[in-house]
Amino acid sequence: DGHHHGDGDDGGHHHGDDGGDESADEDIRGELEDLNIYAGKPHGEDVYATVLYSEADADELFEEVEGLRGNFDHYPTHVKTAVYEANERGRVAVVSIWETASAAETAAGFLSELPGIVERAGEESGFGTMGMFYTVKSEHRGDFVEKFGTVGGLLEEMDGHFDTDLMVNVEDEDDMFIASQWRSQDDAMEFFRSDAFRDTVQWGRDVLADRPRHVFLA
Repeated sequence: DGHHHGDGDDGGHHHGDDGGDESADEDIRGELEDLNIYAGKPHGEDVYATVLYSEADADELFEEVEGLRGNFDHYPTHVKTAVYEANERGRVAVVSIWETASAAETAAGFLSELPGIVERAGEESGFGTMGMFYTVKSEHRGDFVEKFGTVGGLLEEMDGHFDTDLMVNVEDEDDMFIASQWRSQDDAMEFFRSDAFRDTVQWGRDVLADRPRHVFLA
């Protein structure tokens, strides 16, 4: 239906290649939990998310995704598939969320054949596999976008930050996620530990409909 399904549904699982990656994931989860930000269950998620970026027009892409989504909906493991568009530049993403990793991987195969697909989240260089999903109260959407602009300015000055986009669901403008690309996980965590990020989290309690969810993508 294109709408945000809340804490129980939107999510993903970061597939660590070894124990070191899993330990790093645990560190991130712990630090975010201290900020009252849900970052997934310690031993695996209920659902798995895959994100692919496209250079196609958002309307054209949505028509194609809508057809695929109709097929996906026949499978009980399908949670949500939606198109998101960057707030300030021509970047478009398809997010597909499933209850099993195998289903998410299968869906990614179909989605990779959509028009203009250029990359899959997690395949970039550096650290960029974390998505941050938010449901904003409608009356505060403008405030949230303005706040993102302020934080984006701070990010541009941070060492190791490559780029960050605010992605908005084309069917529900209150459903958003933030995609960031960093040189390394340590650089990203430096931001999460900063006073600026903590202040933003506190501010967000009044404008968000749900607790922000930072997820690891399949």
